[in-house]
Amino acid sequence: LGYNLILGGGFRNVLVVGFEYMTHEDKNLIKTALAGASNWETEGAQGATFVSLNGQVMTAYTEKYGVDPDELRHISINGHTNANTADHALFQGKGGLDDEKFRSSLLINPNLVLYAASSICNGSAAVMLSNDNAKSHHPRIIASASAGDHIDLTQREDLTDVLGVATSTSKAFAQGGLGCADIDIVEPHTAYTIMGAVSLEAMGFVPKGQSGKLGAEGYFSRDGELPIDTFGGLLGRGHPVGASGVYQAAEAVMQLSGSAGTNQVQKNGQLPQRVLSQSIGGAATSVYTHIFEA
Repeated sequence: LGYNLILGGGFRNVLVVGFEYMTHEDKNLIKTALAGASNWETEGAQGATFVSLNGQVMTAYTEKYGVDPDELRHISINGHTNANTADHALFQGKGGLDDEKFRSSLLINPNLVLYAASSICNGSAAVMLSNDNAKSHHPRIIASASAGDHIDLTQREDLTDVLGVATSTSKAFAQGGLGCADIDIVEPHTAYTIMGAVSLEAMGFVPKGQSGKLGAEGYFSRDGELPIDTFGGLLGRGHPVGASGVYQAAEAVMQLSGSAGTNQVQKNGQLPQRVLSQSIGGAATSVYTHIFEA
């Protein structure tokens, strides 16, 4: 919205603020409130939560590709590793996450353990957008796109395809005249390991069904081929719902401007030039993609 307000010519400077306070009530009440982003009549009102809905996506994924849910653990381990050294992360200074700790965490769904899901938490983030030419040395937004999908998961032909993600990404690439090879860092919506996996695959960065294999090889680490969740992402930095997308934008600017501190990504001594961030509403029902450039 802030980007479009400036693009429309009516505003020069727009301050975008995201805020969420979620720890003041019982967790079950919070989970029910969050389920309001599902199709309430057929899902939320029938007891479905985003744990169970993402569990459905995980089931579809494991059956389609013949993998075990545990194979996606490296998406969470990577997020917690990066969060450990990020000052603003929920899991900062917690020592990261390893295979044993992931596997021994509480089973919250037949196909999901606790560390496969993001945590209920508080948070706030802000970015200032401007069309002031005097600030042209700052990172800029070169693409902004959105797309949607059926809110009711039963209406989707294949839960692993997340068409809203694919469409939003392709629209952003078309705006910027770019492709996957032009992106140095991706900040996906890793509210769950499975949502991170299907999103990376739908965007075209990872072959279908290969997120677990590549994660195990270090592909997504800060010094890997495709760094993701460089400050922890939703799994490690935290997912204060109303602020998560703004966190991603702020973190993209930090990486591009060389102000990411211990979490700075560099390749051959060079700072990244482009970051793609993607924020999702619901179970990939509404998808917003931005590309930032140094």
